Amino acid sequence: MNNGCIELRRKMLRKRRYDSGRYVRLTRRGIASLAFVTGLYLTAAFAEPLIVEAIAAREGSDQRTGQPIVSIKLKESGAFFRFTTENVGREMELRVDDKVIWRNIIREPVMGGSFQISGISMDEARALAALISTPGARLEVDIVPK
Repeated sequence: MNNGCIELRRKMLRKRRYDSGRYVRLTRRGIASLAFVTGLYLTAAFAEPLIVEAIAAREGSDQRTGQPIVSIKLKESGAFFRFTTENVGREMELRVDDKVIWRNIIREPVMGGSFQISGISMDEARALAALISTPGARLEVDIVPK
């Protein structure tokens, strides 16, 4: 490996045709990751998901629509801001202790480390807030491969 990237020759990709300039999903030792096809090579960076720490997670209602939400405040907002800035328009996955709890498209960079989960029932909002607020819970954010 060179700088955390793997280059696979085209002959290794014969089973499936990949178009240049596209992202594909790879799995290596159980770690799913995105790869970008460039000419004769498939370059894959097997990155770890972003691990964040929630300092607060509360269920509530959206002020405009009245729909149930979970409001989440992160301890460190800089890494999450960079993550959302670099991935606007892509689907994000939020996991707690390796269990997917939410997926959504990143519409804009998230500044200040606060965001909301919506489109759920009030019972789901209570359960998610409790799960995220559990001491020692591992909260991960990752991009869903296309």
